[in-house]
Amino acid sequence: MNASPELPSAPAPAPRARPTLLGAGLACMGLGLGLSLWLLPALPHVGEVELDIQTMLYGSLAIACGFQIVLLALLGEVLAALAGRRGASPALERLVRRAPLEVGLVAGGLLLLAGLVLAARAAWAWNDAAEVALDSFRGLRLAVPAALLATLGIELAGASFAWGLLQMQWHERFGPR
Repeated sequence: MNASPELPSAPAPAPRARPTLLGAGLACMGLGLGLSLWLLPALPHVGEVELDIQTMLYGSLAIACGFQIVLLALLGEVLAALAGRRGASPALERLVRRAPLEVGLVAGGLLLLAGLVLAARAAWAWNDAAEVALDSFRGLRLAVPAALLATLGIELAGASFAWGLLQMQWHERFGPR
């Protein structure tokens, strides 16, 4: 009895795309930004629930956490390429070669400065309102974004130093091009 040869099986389905750290961080930042911008002009209502400044604070937290995740994703991609665990994409290679440490430091410094300016504006507003009852929503509408900008600036400046160290390794391994 002659056994018939087995037919080749159908190719395995391509794996589904999994969300990456970069995508998760950007989504978190987007949700936080959308929520915060929605709350800036006035207190919105969802059904009978009035959203207050605490919701804006949580939106700012989502932005800060998302920003941290994005930084981790970028640094992790560079580290993975340096370790030979993953090939560098052309976009990553361009980013590493064109974004020096100084760009991150300047951008971080500008974010920090913007946060400090907004904080000073909030302090002046509180000083002007010293004779009348202070509306906490109005005051915190400036203070929460000020704290967020300062936080993002410090995060970016700190991550820029790690970026600069990874760039030095990149240039040693792959050349300056």
